[in-house]
Amino acid sequence: MTDENKDNDDQAVGPSNEPPGLNAAQIAERDKTAGTGQSTSSNLDGSGTKNSNTNTASTDAPGRRLKNPLGALSSYTYQLSLYMITPDAYDAFQATGRTKIDALANATEVKGTGGAYLIAQSGGINTTEPDPVTGDVFQRAPGFDLDYYIDNLVLKQAISGKETQSSTNIYTVTFDITEPYGFSFNTKLRRASDQLQEYFNDTGYSGNGTIKNPSRQFFIMGIKFLGYDENGSIVKGDTEFEGGVLDPNASGNGIFETFYDLSITSNKFSIEGGATKYRFEGVALSPGMAFGIKRGRLDSAKTISGKTFNDAIDGPNGLLTKLNAIEKKKVDDDNAEFANIFKIEYVGDGVDAIKDARLILPTDTDKAKWVGPNGTVPKSWTEATDAKSATAVPNDAHRQMVFARDTTFIEIFDEILKKSGYAYDALITIYKSDAKPDLVTGKQESLDTNSKTKVAWYKVTPQISEARWDGTVVDWAYTTTFTIEKYETPIITSYATNPATDYYGPHKRYEYWWTGENREILEYSQVLDNLFYNEVLGNISGNEPEGQKANQGNAEVPGATNKAGPMPLLNNLGGGGTSINNYVTSLYSPDSYATAKIKIMGDPDFLVQDHRDSEDSVYQRFYANDGYRVTANGGQVFMEIDFKEAIDYDNKTGVMDLNESILFWKYPDKVADSIKGVSYQLTHITSTFADGRFIQDLTATLNTFGNAEDDATPLVVKPGIPDTTVGTDDAGAG
Repeated sequence: MTDENKDNDDQAVGPSNEPPGLNAAQIAERDKTAGTGQSTSSNLDGSGTKNSNTNTASTDAPGRRLKNPLGALSSYTYQLSLYMITPDAYDAFQATGRTKIDALANATEVKGTGGAYLIAQSGGINTTEPDPVTGDVFQRAPGFDLDYYIDNLVLKQAISGKETQSSTNIYTVTFDITEPYGFSFNTKLRRASDQLQEYFNDTGYSGNGTIKNPSRQFFIMGIKFLGYDENGSIVKGDTEFEGGVLDPNASGNGIFETFYDLSITSNKFSIEGGATKYRFEGVALSPGMAFGIKRGRLDSAKTISGKTFNDAIDGPNGLLTKLNAIEKKKVDDDNAEFANIFKIEYVGDGVDAIKDARLILPTDTDKAKWVGPNGTVPKSWTEATDAKSATAVPNDAHRQMVFARDTTFIEIFDEILKKSGYAYDALITIYKSDAKPDLVTGKQESLDTNSKTKVAWYKVTPQISEARWDGTVVDWAYTTTFTIEKYETPIITSYATNPATDYYGPHKRYEYWWTGENREILEYSQVLDNLFYNEVLGNISGNEPEGQKANQGNAEVPGATNKAGPMPLLNNLGGGGTSINNYVTSLYSPDSYATAKIKIMGDPDFLVQDHRDSEDSVYQRFYANDGYRVTANGGQVFMEIDFKEAIDYDNKTGVMDLNESILFWKYPDKVADSIKGVSYQLTHITSTFADGRFIQDLTATLNTFGNAEDDATPLVVKPGIPDTTVGTDDAGAG
């Protein structure tokens, strides 16, 4: 990577400093949506608060739309669309905030070349002309003169570290394409790919090779809904719902439109009577590429160093700097046509604490992590001669870390952050990284950080751009940008950290009636695991500050005292990583005291979005760019269920009595008034579109709140969360 490009890695790119590879159409589309102001929906009391970035704003609370917006429709159906898209059109699509799939074709006014081509659609493709209302161009892919139909789409989204065991989110898809009375789909897919490739060559996006397998192209699955209101009129985005509009981003008759990038991993077919059915499987394009086995792991051991987290990632001796140098050398040695480029950006409130997190900690006394002048490893250290070693002056202002071959990028992000001030400042007690314990006591020394910083973690979301087909490697080369955000964790089962941010309320709240009158929840089941316990750090060092106890911390579940938890040996001596590993394990562990499986009528707000817009666009911690669709990047995602049990009919009034105090968990007074019913953290969402029906299966864990030791500080009831005490007076739970 050149110095010029590296200097722009962590900055918002403005019109006067265009990144390489954007054409005029992409720039025009991006500038239409850049720097727009934040507006607060009318059904959410309160106003937004300023971010650390002056050009962004945030309404930092979920609960804007607690009900399913499809409930406003008397009837509705979904429309699924599969697109094959050229790389430059994909970049233009990203520049619109992922709202206009045909951005490139419309911006250039060039029809029939480039852009996004429609392969198949549920219900068939109606026209090849611009839509008279929206102006969208529904271009069939070259050679696709007949209709192919999509159905049986299953979208599985892991939206929590408990599902991915990492700090990123992923999704997978399966779907069927049906070809009536024919067997030509694969042949036409190849012909369409060949024609798109000619366009690639003309625009400079492709090298000398050709893509012989059409499933290696870029694909996007589009999902939108159409329906009628109670008066029989077609519903549009400006229809009022819950005091606001139904869909502020809608155009024409389609509402709640969203898109998912696909990397096709399998294409199987079977001939069934008079039709051929093709079964496709795919994974999320960007995470699948950036964190996969081929690209997401070190191909050799790497030593990185720096003063801060960003230094260790993108500094002179940082991870990405080394990766970019390797990619450049591949091109110089004619082992590749194009170099993959790696960048990092930081988005959202509080992210500067991650970017500037120091790597020099008072508890880290390991001199083996000192490096040479200017943050580099002295050459004399590797050439082990006494004369040269004697002249080497180590620099204790930097820290170095060594990562073995095949270490994943996401593991490197985790390890650097765990050993930084971002994690250190939120710990109650941290153990020194000494090569040996205290010779007198035989215990590892520990220190109190004396910090009141609330604990939080991070999310990393990869995004790819500027793709080009490399004929030498026979694969795509592109720019991968790792987007880092602060991730709030109100619900943790760790005994080693300061408290996290307060419970900020649910994204959704549903009622469950035992009367057959459920409008949302179709099925509910729950499993209690009495074998679940927390590992309690306790008195494992024998040197805790006076008054510290191995108590139940912030979770009322069984504890196993004097357990240090998992302790990776990577870049660590003694027990230095015990405390932070205890916290991270609580986020990544799939175990839980209680797990619920919930089937609901499909809610488009739970078609979770992972991609973020550019730094110039409005940042919202808990929502995507429409202000209502959930994103799981900014913090844990919660929902609540208000259970209502039928008792019997009143003999005098004839009205059925209800028990609204179903006790699942005794909530502390601090949160009891803000929870209506039972609170859950969502970990996995499976959305199924089949036979005209949209349903979702939710996997959730029962939230376990801390002991009521700090109830003197009341929980602030967030906008959109009714200030209602739920449950019996002594239970404090719904």
